[in-house]
Amino acid sequence: MKKRIFRLFIGLILLLIKSVTFSGEMADFMFKGAGARPLGMGGAFIAVSDDSNAILWNPAGLYKIKSWEFSSIRTILPDLDSTTDMLSLAYPISPKSAVAISYMSSITDDIIVAVYNEETQRFEISETSSFKERGLIFSYGHQISTQMSIGFNLKKYEHQFTYHSKSGWEADLSFLCKITENWNIGLSLQNIGWSKIGEDRIPTQVKFGTAFKLLNNKLFLAADINTRNSGKKSNLFYGLEYKVTEDLKLRMGSNKGDISYGVGIGFSNWGLDYSYLKEELSKNYRLSFKYNFGRIPKFPAIAEEKEKILFMPELTQITPPTIEVTALTENKIKIVAKDGVGNITTRILKLQIGD
Repeated sequence: MKKRIFRLFIGLILLLIKSVTFSGEMADFMFKGAGARPLGMGGAFIAVSDDSNAILWNPAGLYKIKSWEFSSIRTILPDLDSTTDMLSLAYPISPKSAVAISYMSSITDDIIVAVYNEETQRFEISETSSFKERGLIFSYGHQISTQMSIGFNLKKYEHQFTYHSKSGWEADLSFLCKITENWNIGLSLQNIGWSKIGEDRIPTQVKFGTAFKLLNNKLFLAADINTRNSGKKSNLFYGLEYKVTEDLKLRMGSNKGDISYGVGIGFSNWGLDYSYLKEELSKNYRLSFKYNFGRIPKFPAIAEEKEKILFMPELTQITPPTIEVTALTENKIKIVAKDGVGNITTRILKLQIGD
């Protein structure tokens, strides 16, 4: 009964707004992100973002992907008959850059549509309909220094309800900063574009996050704060991830006060993540699958190569040489060492790329 009342309520609201103006509340994937791993951590992922989940959270972290990565995500809200699916493909184009393309589709079925009868002065149920959202996302992440990376999203979206359909473009800009080896901060500016759906712009959202690695990198602690320009209060998100083994991770978090749980397993080139969150209107189940395949760039241990250059005979060891590493192409880097008296040695290192 509660579900029927809720659907009727949603149907009335959408029908009363003649131009079907979506102020952003309906465009959930624009704001809430996707992926079972982030949800299992309570939605605190802005400063974590180290896999393909970075696409909708913080694309600045995409550069950490070192091979072709395919991911598939399904979100189920059983109490609302709503499902959301996302397919993504990410690929590193250099040791410091990666790109991704994603497709999202969200469907809420059996929404009761009511029309106003002027004779009876009452709303009467006329039919049931579906609310659909679709999105195409182009992503890019680049490491601009050892401490900082930047990311971009360009998003094409469409909303459809009954006989109304609206579409547009939006953009995201994000940053990821490594303060120390175990401490990151991140900033994501989402929906900073120019588009409108109906008569309203989709609100810009600002997300700031911080994340810490503890216990020899076995424990990840993260916290985010999200603010929209629509006048709503800020929301807080907290989460943790504990690495039991390399192939088993446990997660828990707080999503605006609601407790979430998650687990991740992996083996060789594949990984599977599951999360659960009980929200006010419905339970939220997410299942993510990812797979690394194709030609995998096997970047060498640059630190070891630098160590070798430090003791080249043409360099004096009176003062420690300085080392600079530059990416020349997708599969080639240049390492330059300079000692305190001006001696310089250069090495060009070709990266190995194999299956």
